[in-house]
Amino acid sequence: MNPTPDESDLSSAGQPRRDEPEGAPVRPATGAHDPFAPDPRLQVIPEVLREPDVNRTPSAERDPSGSLVSAGRAWATAFDFIFTIGAGALLGWLLDQWQSTSPWGLLGGLTLGFTTALMRIIRATLAEEKREAARRKTR
Repeated sequence: MNPTPDESDLSSAGQPRRDEPEGAPVRPATGAHDPFAPDPRLQVIPEVLREPDVNRTPSAERDPSGSLVSAGRAWATAFDFIFTIGAGALLGWLLDQWQSTSPWGLLGGLTLGFTTALMRIIRATLAEEKREAARRKTR
């Protein structure tokens, strides 16, 4: 007979299960678990985690405005991408209205806007990498 999931969690006659570590508290045969009992796994804390590293400071203490500047640049890049594509689509739509070439002007405008947006992102990223490299050299 296969044990049900509830039976597999229970220890037989109050004995520790085979997969529990040596010295683990014995669980009652009913499967009840005291939620306030200390977990034996948490008593073995690596030495690295016991003492704080005094040489490392949190990033917020280093430069609190740095994260805001990075977030601002990310939002500016995202809006630049969206609005560049939108401007290309608008120009294509206006061309369609003027020349009655629907939908080719719109599709061309979207393609042109998307290509331009990608080029602008690549250029901005390369410029930022150059600034970062120059800043690292001056340290």
